[in-house]
Amino acid sequence: MDKDVAGALARYDRATFARLIQARIEHLESESTSESAFFPPEYYAGGIQTMTEALTNLDVILSAAG
Repeated sequence: MDKDVAGALARYDRATFARLIQARIEHLESESTSESAFFPPEYYAGGIQTMTEALTNLDVILSAAG
């Protein structure tokens, strides 16, 4: 991880990251069932899986920034 990325991560606290990731998960879940979604449901399912994994591993991700 380069110093720019580490510095950006250090400016936020864990709770902020968790809220942002959770908001993204909720948005993707909403889009995955929307009649007017631009992409097929599988696209959103992949994003939900990725964001859920990021949320689950948030402590590890943030510790790498330190």
